[in-house]
Amino acid sequence: MSESMPGKYDDPWLLALKIQELAEIGSHEFEPPRIIMDVLRSREFSVVDHCMGIPTAFRAEKVIGSGKPVVAFLAEYDALTGIGHACGHNLIASAAVFSGIRAAENVKDGRIIVIGTPR
Repeated sequence: MSESMPGKYDDPWLLALKIQELAEIGSHEFEPPRIIMDVLRSREFSVVDHCMGIPTAFRAEKVIGSGKPVVAFLAEYDALTGIGHACGHNLIASAAVFSGIRAAENVKDGRIIVIGTPR
């Protein structure tokens, strides 16, 4: 059963803590991007999984009005072997996701993109 039901991770801190708990290492981080993609889909972003043929990458986009200007946020979510998220990627991912969401909620024209960048 999916843990990322709508609304479960609507708070940046809860999302960051969940990614920290999962602590999946680079190129093996499958659960964090799945959860993030579900959060973005619930906010009406169109999402492409396996972006550029990379199994743990994604690209989410929301077009408002004319679609210009374009703003992108990069979400890293990989952990380090043996020490987890000492690198802070759980925080980077959550900040990128919710910055993209808030930007999309507050612009009249633009294309907001959130890119899941594994390892």
